Amino acid sequence: LSSSSAASDVYKRQVMELRYNLARDLLDANQLPEAIALFEELWQANPDEGRFGVHLFQAQLKLGRNEAAAAALERLIQEKQRVCAEAAEQIKALQEQWQQAQKKPQDLSQQELQKFNKLRRRAGVNPHTFAFMRGRLLAARGEHEQALACFEQAREVQIHNRPSLSEQIAASLLALGRLDEAEREYNAIRAIDPINTASVSYTHLTLPTKRIV
Repeated sequence: LSSSSAASDVYKRQVMELRYNLARDLLDANQLPEAIALFEELWQANPDEGRFGVHLFQAQLKLGRNEAAAAALERLIQEKQRVCAEAAEQIKALQEQWQQAQKKPQDLSQQELQKFNKLRRRAGVNPHTFAFMRGRLLAARGEHEQALACFEQAREVQIHNRPSLSEQIAASLLALGRLDEAEREYNAIRAIDPINTASVSYTHLTLPTKRIV
């Protein structure tokens, strides 16, 4: 790439990130139609950026547009499959190229290793994330038993996402009247995040009622 082309790419990336941050701020401020429009625009222009699809899914659910959220999830899965297939082909081509050049792993440059590791990340799929998203969609539709089955598949999500997962599980358990199990989930949330508002609200509103009964 020429220096001018590289500079242009950097500028476009910076603009994209600024607009992404704006969309997230709109989502946090509950300006949902505006956030949705911006996430849709970003994702249309950058289909490889799955994070735009994830946030679009979240915004649609938050607005109560379950079918639009389902469409976003379906497209997200399709785009991820496409990205994975493309990355796998590129990995195969690189490995064949290095084999022909009789290059061993220790012979690879830092730039080659970085490119390979980036492709490996793109070729990977996190089934726990998709299970969590499916569970959220089912819960939004009121299908809590099916939602819980998906949430169980998502148990291995990264630790910073576990309070959100436990909160969703607890909400579905409450909807099904399974209070003791819901309490265990809220206790799990407090163990990770002691000031989580959902667990605090549950403690103050639900447990006194349980004692009276």
